[in-house]
Amino acid sequence: PALQHSEGGEARWVPGKPNLALAIDRCTYSARLMRILDLNNNYSPTGGGVRTYHEQKMTYYGAQTEAVNALVEPSDRDEIIDDGNVVRYRVKATALGKSGYRMIFRAATARAVIEHFKPDVIEVGSVWVMPRVVRKANRDYGAATVGFYHTDLPNTHVGTSLHWAPAGLRRRAIAAAYRYVGRVYAPMTATFGASEYSLKNLSDNGVKRLFHTPFGTDTTNYRPDCYSDEWRREQGGD
Repeated sequence: PALQHSEGGEARWVPGKPNLALAIDRCTYSARLMRILDLNNNYSPTGGGVRTYHEQKMTYYGAQTEAVNALVEPSDRDEIIDDGNVVRYRVKATALGKSGYRMIFRAATARAVIEHFKPDVIEVGSVWVMPRVVRKANRDYGAATVGFYHTDLPNTHVGTSLHWAPAGLRRRAIAAAYRYVGRVYAPMTATFGASEYSLKNLSDNGVKRLFHTPFGTDTTNYRPDCYSDEWRREQGGD
């Protein structure tokens, strides 16, 4: 695919055309700035915590001039939205039923973005599929890759889905999932996580270069003086 300029600071991907380096007219970011590219199959416009993480991250980078942050969004269409220090690459991806989530399977999709954006750092935010996609897509380019461990996959995905299984089988499945997670993150330059508990599990499975990155709180919306028993009851609270 290639990029083709359109009105409103967007660019459409044109299948079959070879010019991967066709620039967007409105691109204002400088080659002197660090360039951070986020790829995460767990991102969805209707999602929860992962979506909030990436949206807040882009809000932060959009308000400063020290780096450029780009997010690859699994989507139903191909387009780029460039807002200076933040760039959204929306790429066609496989829908996962009616869940609202989509999955990027093709390394060629990630490679096209990497060749156009030219990142210094690639952050891999999902454990399934995306690490393999990025590894293949980044093979020739060679950007540093880091992981953000958003979900304690062995317990929340494997353990929960096998709640019906005998305890021994469930323990073995969780242990196997941790070994898989260890293999995914061990080759990366660094791995970040918001939970010390999750990072300890990664460490126990051979992952090194771990960094605790706790999340903050949006104090504009969440602060003591906003407390309301009435609102709490309306939301189904005790």
